[in-house]
This record gives sequence, C-alpha cells and structure tokens, in this order.
Amino acid sequence: MWKGFPIGLGALGPVFFIAVASAAVVPFGPQAAGDQAAYTLAYSGQFWQGDSTSYNGTLTLTREDSSHVDAAWASTNTAIASGGPNGLGGIDVSSQIEWMDPYNTVAQLLYPIGGDVKLGITWPSEIPVHVNPGELVQVPVAATVTATERGHNLTITFTGERTGDYSYSGFIVPIDVAVKGTIGVVDGHVAQCEYDVQEDVHLGGSQTQNISWEWTLSPYSP
Repeated sequence: MWKGFPIGLGALGPVFFIAVASAAVVPFGPQAAGDQAAYTLAYSGQFWQGDSTSYNGTLTLTREDSSHVDAAWASTNTAIASGGPNGLGGIDVSSQIEWMDPYNTVAQLLYPIGGDVKLGITWPSEIPVHVNPGELVQVPVAATVTATERGHNLTITFTGERTGDYSYSGFIVPIDVAVKGTIGVVDGHVAQCEYDVQEDVHLGGSQTQNISWEWTLSPYSP
C-alpha cells in the first residue's frame, strides 16, 4: 500500500473536473481559478495476510487554471502535488498517491451527468481502484439516484465489478474487484461519500487472499 507522498503529477488535456454542461448539476471540487476545496477523508482496510491500514486527514485542492490543480494532504505529514485532468473528470495521479483515489471516485462518478439529477435517473461511469500497490485500474460502475427529500436532498448509489489478471506479490494472478458506495447530495452539493471495495486475489489452487477497504469523504468543516 501507499507509503509516501510523491510530487509532480503530469497535466493532461484541457478539460478539468466536470464539463461545463454538468458543473451546475452537482458541482464538486474547485471550479474556477483560485478556488479552493477541502475534504475530510477517513480510511481503513484489511490487506495482504491480514495487514491493516487506517488513516484520517484533510485533502485540500486549489485550482490554478483550466489544466492544473495543486493538492495538499495533511495528516501526520504534508505533501504538495500538482496535476491535471485525467479525461474522466478526475485528476491525473501517480499509482502511489492513494489519498487522491477518493476524490477521483466522486469526481469521475459525477462527470458523465448531462442533465438534471432527479429520482430514478441512471448513468454509467468509471472509477479508479488500486488492484495492488502499484497498479490503478478504472472499474466500470452503474449509478442511480435512489432517494430524494423534497427535491433538495438526494442519494446516489453505485456498484461495479472488474476481473482481470494483475500483478500481486510478484505473480500475475486473477483478481476480482467489486465496489459499491453512496453519495449524499444536499442542496445541490456533495455532502458525503461512503465507499467500499472488496478484492479476491486468486493465487492458485484453493489459495485466495480476500482484501478490502472502505472510506468516507466529506467537505472539510473546521
């Protein structure tokens, strides 16, 4: 799993975050040059041979212009990274910066929305998942608006799966990935995302490592 804070992310392409047509639907992240957005992240997971990891911190993003954003992570350490859009609605990151995955999960999930968010609408998207400490894959998901409250508060649920042969612990093995989560939207803005990943790493014969992690992302409130 991630052990440090590398810096220097490559900027790709001219599009940033949610497309203009979608930005007013459920805005997420800093929208204009000079804007800043901060999020609280609580993370915990069970990994290889029972190894566990958990951390809490604050992710702060500052938009420089249409193709660059500065990201700062504050927990027991602080790091600064600079990156650009990944073409899916999120920020292009190296495989080591796992604290950016939660942000990209929400940003990429909302990216395809092209109209009003209302009860019953569905759409396909892709979200980033680490299948091992050095490999990031995009998992296809289906999202739907499942609940509303007087037209102001919404609940978006999403699920997805991906199976493939990936490197793990020095071997190329089949890995089954399953993701699910919910996003709460209050008065048109993301209030919280709860997310869960389950991975089955098939090592051959009857040997299977079951790993999992979960996190909660919400706007930072001092």
